[in-house]
Amino acid sequence: PAPIALTLGQAVSGAITESTPRYEADGEDVPAVRYGLRLEAGKVYKISLTAGSGRELDPKVAIGKIATDGSLDAVAQNDDSGAGSNAMLRFRPETTGNFVLEAQRVGSDIGTYRLTVEPAASDRAPEASQPLRLGLAISGQLRDGGARLVR
Repeated sequence: PAPIALTLGQAVSGAITESTPRYEADGEDVPAVRYGLRLEAGKVYKISLTAGSGRELDPKVAIGKIATDGSLDAVAQNDDSGAGSNAMLRFRPETTGNFVLEAQRVGSDIGTYRLTVEPAASDRAPEASQPLRLGLAISGQLRDGGARLVR
């Protein structure tokens, strides 16, 4: 089936069940609900896939383009970066265009989920450092998308 249209900032609820559409990838049966979304190159997006209450669904999120065989040619995916066994992915597309998000599962459990895609705080240069002396307390705030290690 065609991907379900999704807009930035929209939260959608869904379910992975025994009747969820499937495809084969690397000899594995992959049940997946597909969503379509247009993203801009260079912007950072936060994609969260959270299991609903009830069954023990272990959600996995993947993003990419549909391959000629109908599978997802994923450019990024995540299983457990969210709280507990939930999936969370920070994604910065290299090109502007339409992408397909897949709500998938790890294991065989079924259940409900909530998918959200929102702009993430952009990477920022770190604020000016201040010296730290032994015995001196310093307070500050860590934010999503804050300073990053540059090698």
